[in-house]
Amino acid sequence: MFNALTDDSAHVADIHAEILDVERSISSLRLEKELVLERLRLHKYLASKRLTRLKYWLKIPVLTAFAAERSRDAEIDAKTLELRGSLSALRERRNSYSRVWSLPNEIITEIFIHSLPNYPLCPPLSGSYSPTRLTQICREWRKIAVGTPALWRAVSFTYSIPFAYQLCLCRIWLARSCSVPLSLACGIGVDIRQVLEVFTPHRERWEYLSLHLSLSHLPAIQGPTPLLRQFNLMLQDRHLTRTKVALTEAPLLRTVLLDSTAAEHILLPWAQLTSLTLYTVNRAEYVAILQKASRLVHCELGLVKGLQHNLQPLPVITLRFLESLVLGNPDGKPVTGFLETLIVPALRRLRISESFLAPNPIILFAAFIVKSNCKLQEVCVRGERLVSQASYRKAYPSIKFSFTDRYRTDEEDTNLDTDEESIVSDETWATAV
Repeated sequence: MFNALTDDSAHVADIHAEILDVERSISSLRLEKELVLERLRLHKYLASKRLTRLKYWLKIPVLTAFAAERSRDAEIDAKTLELRGSLSALRERRNSYSRVWSLPNEIITEIFIHSLPNYPLCPPLSGSYSPTRLTQICREWRKIAVGTPALWRAVSFTYSIPFAYQLCLCRIWLARSCSVPLSLACGIGVDIRQVLEVFTPHRERWEYLSLHLSLSHLPAIQGPTPLLRQFNLMLQDRHLTRTKVALTEAPLLRTVLLDSTAAEHILLPWAQLTSLTLYTVNRAEYVAILQKASRLVHCELGLVKGLQHNLQPLPVITLRFLESLVLGNPDGKPVTGFLETLIVPALRRLRISESFLAPNPIILFAAFIVKSNCKLQEVCVRGERLVSQASYRKAYPSIKFSFTDRYRTDEEDTNLDTDEESIVSDETWATAV
């Protein structure tokens, strides 16, 4: 819709420019016609019978000029008629686009909002898909866009635009957003100190916050965040410090994504979370967090076995409301002993690397289902496998299985795994979740 609006407005602007050119041409011809008529009156006077004493050889040039002016007058009339026809056609074309321009401001405002990425996704700060583009079409659209706070509520810093320019635009957008809740994001490659100086004065309006910080900047985000619903935090470095930053005054917080360093240095209201993603975390980190996050509905864990040094048995973790679970091993090493510690009676969807089921996937998977007493509906097995699709489906016929990689133990099972419907990408499964 946004492209249609901007295309229409561009066409209207082009047509309007053509109309102005035609109108200028008609005006120029009108002035020329007035001059021609003035000269015709003069020539007619000189050739009139009143100048009977004028020699014949002097009358000839007068009569010739008179004929030329009359011919030019006729050309001007023909050209003016042609231009007026073009002008009429251009105005009809312009009017064919005027259906958008005649809409009430409230409707145009809604069209503007729906032309952007769905909130809390952030539109680009500049370019064709930026709300800034709406301020460059016409005066009326600029007035509507600048006066619509919802257009300016999602701001993201990237490395693709000069930082100073982004910082300037960010200040403008936040000012235009007035008092509406905000979605803010900042990746790597920018001066995070200056970004936080712009973001933190609006702390009470943070609703969706995604930050990639240095550990030294972490204290800057500490404080009450009454509207915060989703918080993503990645820390660039790991220092040998036990300092923790509390972000516990966030009564609406439900969704959190953390990497290992962030999980180690942030305190959150874990008990109220319903969705949690932890990347590259070790046993000490995820156990402590999961024991507190008892109301999770969705959980995604990237577990790193290489960071585990404590060989004591893992405590049992009960997540009574968990419906969707994703388990991965970013370092590629088998992670054993974890699945046996989970009790998830409400689990319906499971995405898991087969290394979590080693050494006997079929038996361990059955023990997990019995212990949790869950009724799994969908299971996606990721990565290379030791067990074929047929074996999984034969063992659990009531569960819908999908796979992200092919089984390569022997040719027969390779042929079984070439069924494209059963091989899904990570993005496809994540979207379904």
